[in-house]
Amino acid sequence: MKPTLAIPYHRFSHAKQETGSSLERQREITSAAIVANGWSALPNAEDRGRSAWHGHHLEGELGRVTATAQTGGYPPDTVIVAERIDRFSRQGYETFTAWVKAMIEAGMRVYTCDDRKLYDAASIHEEALGSKVNRMVMADGARDYVSVMRERVINGIRNRQAKSVELGRPTSKNKTTFNVVPGYYKWEGEALVVVPDRAEIVCDIYQWSADGMGAASIAKRLNEQKRWAWGHKKSKPWQPSSIYKLLHSPAVEGDFVPTVNGEPQERIVGYYFGLRIVDADLVKRAREAAARRSKMKGAGPSADFVNIFQGVSRCGGCYGRAHVQKCKDQKGVVRRYFRCDRASRNAGCSRKEMHPYEVFEAAALNQMLHLALDDRFFSRPADLRPLVLEVANLEKMVADQKAKARRLGDRIFSTDDPD
Repeated sequence: MKPTLAIPYHRFSHAKQETGSSLERQREITSAAIVANGWSALPNAEDRGRSAWHGHHLEGELGRVTATAQTGGYPPDTVIVAERIDRFSRQGYETFTAWVKAMIEAGMRVYTCDDRKLYDAASIHEEALGSKVNRMVMADGARDYVSVMRERVINGIRNRQAKSVELGRPTSKNKTTFNVVPGYYKWEGEALVVVPDRAEIVCDIYQWSADGMGAASIAKRLNEQKRWAWGHKKSKPWQPSSIYKLLHSPAVEGDFVPTVNGEPQERIVGYYFGLRIVDADLVKRAREAAARRSKMKGAGPSADFVNIFQGVSRCGGCYGRAHVQKCKDQKGVVRRYFRCDRASRNAGCSRKEMHPYEVFEAAALNQMLHLALDDRFFSRPADLRPLVLEVANLEKMVADQKAKARRLGDRIFSTDDPD
């Protein structure tokens, strides 16, 4: 008789925990539980720096294990083993129970080491009320704990920012409090100094923007040169969004714009002790060039196109995000293709091939409709696409009008003469 297989699952939420003992502790606990139950361990499934609060781990290794289980990729009664419930989910009882039931329906079992609880068909369908309430309290308790800790962290950041605004500069790093500063600055004792190599990258970004390069091209060039982004102890490829934020950041000029409940406040000039990364003339030329490029784009690619698979399409090589890229063929006809985001940025994936979006969309919609509807409700993908586009455009129009109404209301009530 073959031994029962077990998949050790480990997770931590933040990349900073990589240097701690969380992963090692979880490995020891799950390994001991597998040995104690006489199971045979499969390779570890580990989500590093993925939040169970937001469900990001379901896009990582736990998502991969779940998908494999639901397609029959594991022998019956294989067990997924974790230190405790909150490694699987911090989204509350209902979310956790739904995931467990999905695993059980796929022939899997789930085991938590802290309470030695095995979730299988019998425990789900025949469990006592006390056990169900206990699991609910544990799952919701984990979520509530994270919520409290999150609020404490946010309040701490707001308090430090309020103190900094009052002083007109960042509070210096000491034993009790410090302000997080942009990555091209760093604390040396009580003094704030510029990080030379990072400042050089920022200056190059502004110069390339002034020369006519867009954010995507700049990110690709930096990745080709292996001049990685900061904010992580490991190499981190640049994203176009990070380039865009840098090109509009007042911090490169030594200034700071505080926010209150997400609303920008008055700019504090010289906030970073008078330090400046990019000179005023280059800042002006780079931002003007970026503004001109933005106007040239017109309504943008989303005006006549909606990627209905955004956020769920993945690269088959690195399992990273896939985006839709627009190209013109030899006749000038616009074609759209799925492409790995990392491969397009030279960020570590070698799968540079592109796949026709329209072919995939037609096949996927046809399969979805086949599974969801009977023949009476079938419509061709060609008929459905204009409706999808119309709904997306109407939703965007509603969101724009709501934002416009909020801004108008704010202006009315902030004036001295509302009439």
